[in-house]
Amino acid sequence: MAARGLLLAGGLACCAPGCFGGGREPISLKASDPASRIPAIKKAAAARETETAPFLVKALESEDPAVRFYAIRGLQDLTGETFGYTWYADDKHRQAPLDQWKQWLGDHPPAADTVAGTGSETK
Repeated sequence: MAARGLLLAGGLACCAPGCFGGGREPISLKASDPASRIPAIKKAAAARETETAPFLVKALESEDPAVRFYAIRGLQDLTGETFGYTWYADDKHRQAPLDQWKQWLGDHPPAADTVAGTGSETK
């Protein structure tokens, strides 16, 4: 009887919101949750969606090192460049390369119509 109660309790716990991803943000480059943002970064980089570069550069400022890792890999895939950005470095050591990425964005602005409707909120 006790084992049956434990199984029932475990089953009910799995039905709690979020157990099957129901509580997670949709996959999007704008998501605040890294678990939703990283797949969008990976998809954008794999698709060579250059209009997503502003979102990837912004992701270099993330507090989450995994987000920074995928963002710099995505930018490197898109541009062939890293500007010496190291995703695991402290804020101080990431600042100069981040500034270079921001300068690069200023020199390579995406077309206005592609950024406005950035469909890289992967569906």
